[in-house]
Amino acid sequence: MFGGHADARYGGGGAGLGGAIFNDSGGVLIENNTFTNNFVTRGVAGGGSANNGADAGGAIFSANGHLRVHNATISGNQSTGSGGGIVIVQTSPDAGTLLSIDNTIIYNNGSMDANGNLTAAANECSIASGFSVAADGAGNLNNGFTDTFLALNTIQGTLLTPQTGAQISAPFTGTYSVDSTGTGRASSTGIIFNPEPKNNYLPTFFFYLTGNGGPALVLEGGDTHYPSIGTGIAYPQSTGTPAFSGDYGIIFTQELSGSSENDGAGPFNANPTAMPPSLSGITDINIGFGANQDQPFAGTFATPSASGPFPGVLVGANTALITSVAFVPQIAVNYYFVDPTQGFFIETDLVNGATPEQPGQVSIGYYEVRTPVCSSCQ
Repeated sequence: MFGGHADARYGGGGAGLGGAIFNDSGGVLIENNTFTNNFVTRGVAGGGSANNGADAGGAIFSANGHLRVHNATISGNQSTGSGGGIVIVQTSPDAGTLLSIDNTIIYNNGSMDANGNLTAAANECSIASGFSVAADGAGNLNNGFTDTFLALNTIQGTLLTPQTGAQISAPFTGTYSVDSTGTGRASSTGIIFNPEPKNNYLPTFFFYLTGNGGPALVLEGGDTHYPSIGTGIAYPQSTGTPAFSGDYGIIFTQELSGSSENDGAGPFNANPTAMPPSLSGITDINIGFGANQDQPFAGTFATPSASGPFPGVLVGANTALITSVAFVPQIAVNYYFVDPTQGFFIETDLVNGATPEQPGQVSIGYYEVRTPVCSSCQ
């Protein structure tokens, strides 16, 4: 794809890919980083009718796999062609490929002129694929389950015992339709919960197809009783046996009554053969604008399920040297299985929290299988 073609006598130029990071079918998380003054240079053909190589991804090149960029700046990276910033390539429709960018600046990356000045900065990022997807028709939403937590609602509670938050944890079914004009948008046309929340809850979900077998983007809107708006990603769930075992990485955010935010990331190991099934790990977590590194945590979880969430508990694990601030005092969560390599979790004690859980706090996070950075590293 990027290497230059040879002729009968001369070799083609080699590819130059990923000035700072090259990823081939792995999982990469970039958080709180700056990428600048990285460059890629294509190889030159040996002569004749052979072709020069191509370069891509002055900062980051990712072929297949998952790339997540959070709180980063990517600027001043260079290439001899286009794609001076980030380039994502999916080589086949079966190759799971994901790009997620959040709170990130990508600016002033591109090719170089003879004096080393950036040119063609408009081509600083690209997503390449040779495949397409089409969808039409209408269908049903079956075997759904939601954990929805809202800071405000207009219907729950009574005059004497008002309810400021709302928790809706229930199975649901519904219907959806696909935009027949070919925009790649699908929308829910009816959602029915069992049991229904007080005075019913009628959210609307819009799904935006991304093509190439990638996950759809989601926009959610609440109703007059439960006003809300949200965005997310709808991953296709594996049809294989659900599993939660081995080494993972975790990233999460915690909101406390709308007044503060905690963010954390780190590795953990899940052991489904323990009694009860348990996990342990460490996290670097920011609490109240203060950095707390290597905070131990532990937890337990139920048998994974594909038909709905499986519950668990996360709790800080103190050592002789560290009084952990992770998941303190503890939180109850539901895990959502995507496939054996990834999934989500959400805290479930926002409204009905009781000691030792902390009411008024909600946490949401994502976990993914850890990929060693080298063959001998773990």
